[in-house]
Amino acid sequence: MQDLATLVRAHEDIYRSFTELVRDLDDADWHRPTGCPGWDVADQVAHVASLEALLAGDPYPDDHALAGDTAHVRDDVGRFMEVLVDVRRGRSREEVVAELEGAVARRRSQLAAHTDVAEDGPSFRGGTEPLYRSLPIRVVDLYAHEQDVRRAVGRSGHTSGPAPAIVVERFAKGLAAVLPTKLGRPGVVRFELTDDPARSFQVALDGADAEGDPTVRIPVTVEQFVAIGAGRADAPRATALDVEGDGALAAIVLPACGLTP
Repeated sequence: MQDLATLVRAHEDIYRSFTELVRDLDDADWHRPTGCPGWDVADQVAHVASLEALLAGDPYPDDHALAGDTAHVRDDVGRFMEVLVDVRRGRSREEVVAELEGAVARRRSQLAAHTDVAEDGPSFRGGTEPLYRSLPIRVVDLYAHEQDVRRAVGRSGHTSGPAPAIVVERFAKGLAAVLPTKLGRPGVVRFELTDDPARSFQVALDGADAEGDPTVRIPVTVEQFVAIGAGRADAPRATALDVEGDGALAAIVLPACGLTP
């Protein structure tokens, strides 16, 4: 469990980086497709702005009916998020960015008022939940969407700092827990983070020794690892990476790595 100060620093890290990124986008950038099916850059920014506004106290638009293609909406959570995005699709880039900045300012004030990570804070689905549960999830979501936008507009960056450190750690722990249940075969998979070697880690499959020699080594940058862990459509496949060892294992591991809804 991260302490409150660490989580607040991570939020501030993303708030600063994400708002600086989107302020500098032009109209061509705004409508580039992203690794989230059905969403362009405008939708990504609207998603972040809308959830932060919801957490800051804005009401949910219960009376909004979705229109157009919703094939990418797979479940109730996806529909909940899609409504928030769809409400904003008729707004200008300047309006959505302004809403993002206003919501971020209000969230900063909210976070500054807390003194303990065990306190309750707002839940985006209504009510409250402990900060130790909600804030790490927000860090992952915010950072994953920042990286979605960066990949879409070709502006790599923000791969070190408080936020990416938390996301890489959570994805590493998540994969260690999830991959053995998804893949019914033995082996040791080593993810080698080429731009942050200290955070490289191994996952043991089907009872293998996690400290043993890797069956396959998968070198990835932090940017690539986040896309893989978030299960994005534009995440690299094994054939695009300099995989060492069992390439067939890498080919089934990477598609199974998606940890986010």
